[in-house]
Amino acid sequence: MASHSQEQETQGSTTSIDQPPLWDNVTKLERLGGSEGCWKFKCNFCSEIRQGSYSRVRAHLLGIKGIGISICKQVTAADKLNMKRLEDAYEERKLESQAKEVELPCEAGVGFKKRKGLRFK
Repeated sequence: MASHSQEQETQGSTTSIDQPPLWDNVTKLERLGGSEGCWKFKCNFCSEIRQGSYSRVRAHLLGIKGIGISICKQVTAADKLNMKRLEDAYEERKLESQAKEVELPCEAGVGFKKRKGLRFK
């Protein structure tokens, strides 16, 4: 299962907007080359050590070809379905957290204007 160091690295990621959910299925071993998203990681299913960003983790786990990483042979169809659901929920939370258009009163409550967020000049 997940190592103690992985639990510390990914703690709270399933509810976080900041960290995509499939990171929970690998153990981050080492950050590579000063790049924020590039890691050496160990797959929690097949125990192979690979490197790359989240897109490669995703391709490895979900069986997406053409990304430059082998497909994990230990992930079952049920695992893939569950991971896809987690990803969909994560993407939905990200969309919901973005700025929304709201109606603001203008000139002492007479009428409303639609504005997107605050802009400073």
